Amino acid sequence: MRPREGFTLIELVVALAITGVVVTGALAAVRLAGDSLRRARTAHVDALAAAAARATLEGWLRAATLHGDSAIFAGFSRTSGGLPRDELTFTIRDGGTLDPGPHRVRLRIDRDPTTPGQGLLAELTPVGNGAAEGAETLELAPGAGGLEIRYYARVEDRPQWLFAWDSADELPIAVEIRLLPPPRDVMRTAARPLLSPAWRIPLLVPVGGRVE
Repeated sequence: MRPREGFTLIELVVALAITGVVVTGALAAVRLAGDSLRRARTAHVDALAAAAARATLEGWLRAATLHGDSAIFAGFSRTSGGLPRDELTFTIRDGGTLDPGPHRVRLRIDRDPTTPGQGLLAELTPVGNGAAEGAETLELAPGAGGLEIRYYARVEDRPQWLFAWDSADELPIAVEIRLLPPPRDVMRTAARPLLSPAWRIPLLVPVGGRVE
């Protein structure tokens, strides 16, 4: 009897099936590795952006001043009336290279899913003689759903934390800003970016460059 040469049809079909399974698994592994790499890169970029935004906000608070036209440092809790707790308005001596000169900074939370900017926004408006009209809006923390602010100051010669501040004559010693994620029901019903882990750490800054 002559020895059999080559493969039978069944053996060929089985070999092709096994090869297909191996190739599919390899492609899935490559795709998973690519997705993981993209997620890691996105997280890295988001972390850098959040760190830069935190540094910018810290610089503004350190540059806060009560000198100039209509300078004020004000933020209230909802129970106090006036501005909500998640809003803060103050004046800075200089907005930096991109926004030189005195500016009024308004921090607020935008919860409207139909607007271009969401989360923690900063509105910079030039103030003083010869200032151009119009405000520039910057998105500091896209995933923020709330803003809690505490003000450290001396009240009757005793340092303490306050939940409201409104003065054109005196700055608080320091400010603590804490960002909150949106409520779970909002996260389930709207496509919102997640709050960066860099923003989940409270920001504690001496105001106007004061260190006491």
